Amino acid sequence: MKKLQIGRSSSRLPAALALALGVLGTAFYCWLWPQAPLLVSDSYGYFEVSRDLADGRMDQLHLRSVGYPLLLWITGATEEGSRTLFLITLVLHFLAVGLMLSALARAGLGARSLLAFGLLAALPPFVQSSAMVLTESFCQFLLVLGFVLLLEGRRSGRWLPFAAAGVVLGYSALVRPTFQALGAALGLALLILPWLLEGRLPERKRWISAGLLVASSAAVLLAVGTWNQVRFGHFGISPGNLGYSLSTKTVRVLERLPDAYAAEREALIRARNQHLVERGSSHTAEQYLPQAKPELARVSGLEGTELEGLILHLNLLLIRAAPLNFLLEVMKSVPGFWFPVANSLSTGGSSAWMAAWTVLHFALMGVFFLEALVLAGALLLHLTRRLQVNLWGPASPIRSLPAEPFTLYLLAATFVVYNMLVSTVVHHGEARFRTPTELFILLLIFLGARLWWTLAAPPELST
Repeated sequence: MKKLQIGRSSSRLPAALALALGVLGTAFYCWLWPQAPLLVSDSYGYFEVSRDLADGRMDQLHLRSVGYPLLLWITGATEEGSRTLFLITLVLHFLAVGLMLSALARAGLGARSLLAFGLLAALPPFVQSSAMVLTESFCQFLLVLGFVLLLEGRRSGRWLPFAAAGVVLGYSALVRPTFQALGAALGLALLILPWLLEGRLPERKRWISAGLLVASSAAVLLAVGTWNQVRFGHFGISPGNLGYSLSTKTVRVLERLPDAYAAEREALIRARNQHLVERGSSHTAEQYLPQAKPELARVSGLEGTELEGLILHLNLLLIRAAPLNFLLEVMKSVPGFWFPVANSLSTGGSSAWMAAWTVLHFALMGVFFLEALVLAGALLLHLTRRLQVNLWGPASPIRSLPAEPFTLYLLAATFVVYNMLVSTVVHHGEARFRTPTELFILLLIFLGARLWWTLAAPPELST
C-alpha cells in the first residue's frame, strides 16, 4: 500500500524564508515603531549596571545580573534606549525565527507549515518585546540558539555542540536568572527520553553529552558567582532575585512572621497596606517590596547583600509557616502566565487590534494544550502497553512512537514547562515571563500537529 507522504521542505527554503522575513520584518518594524525602544520601570536597573560597566569593570554588586547590561553597554544604551539596540534585538528575533524554521524543516515539515510558522512569528505580538528595553527578546534568542545547538549535537554525534549549548544557556541565565537550572533540566531530559520513548537506558555517549551540557552551563554561572564572591563577598550571579520573587507569594501572610522579627514584620505590613490602595497600582500589593526596603533597612540595621539575605530568610519563614497559602498562590499564578501579552506597540491603541490579537492568542493556546493532551495520552498508552508486555509478554506487537519527532517535541516542551514552573513557583507568573519561550510554543504547535497526524494514520500509512 502506498505510504502517506508528509511534505518535505527544500533544504534552502528555511534560510530563504528567514532571510525574506528578516529583511522585510526589520524594515517594517523600524517604520512602524519610530519611538522604539520603549522604557519601562525595570529598564533603569539595567541602565545602572551598564553605566557601571563603562570603564570595563564592575565597581559594585547590583540587583540586576550582568548579561543584558552588557548588550546595553555594547550598543551605547547606557542612559536611554538607542535605535542601535532596537535594530540588534529586532535582527536577533528574526535570527531566532530562522533557527526554529531550520529545526522544523529537519523534522520534515513542509513549505506551507514553514511559511505559516514564519508569518505568525513575524506578527506584532511576537515581535513587540524587541522594541522594549527588557531582557525577554535577547533571552529568547539565546534559548533558541542553545536549543538548536543541542539538536545539532544529537544529530551529528559530536560533543562540541553540547558544550556550546551549555555555555549559551548559561549566559541566558545571566540575562534572565529564571533559567539558572535549565541546563540541568535539559541534561536530565536527554537521559530520560531514550527510556521514555524506546525503553532503553542511555548509552555512555548520552551520559557524556548530558554531562557536558550541564557542566558547561554550570561553569558560566560558577565563574560569575566566584567573581562576585571574591570581589563583593556574595556568591551568586546577583543578590536579591529569589527573595524579591518569593515576596510576591507571601504578601498575604506577613502577619505570620514570628515575634522575633516583630519590627521587620510591622515595616513590611505597613508597606504592603500602603501599596495595596495606591492609585495606579495593581491593587494586589505583589510589588510592595521596593517600597518596604528603606524602612526594613532602618529597623534591621542591615543593607546591601545582608538586607537581601534577610528578605530571603523572612520569605522562607513565611512559606514554612503557611505552605498551603504558598501552594494556592502558585496555582493562582498559572492561568496568568498563559494570558496575552499584547500591548500598545502591537495594538496601536486600537481596541479592534487588541481583540484580534487576543482571539489569535487564545486560539493558539487552545491548539497547543489540545495537542499536548493528545500526545501525552499517546505517550501514556505507549508506556502502559510496554508495561503489559514486560509483565505478561507480547500478545501483539507494540506500535512504536516516532522517536525523533517526539524527542524534538519533548525537548522543546522542556523549555516551556521549565519556564512556567519557575515563573509561577518563585514569582507571580506574569504573562510577560512567557515571552522568551513564545517561539518554542509556536514550534510545539506545528510539530504537535505533525505528530498527531502521524499517530492517527493507520500503521501501514504512517511515516
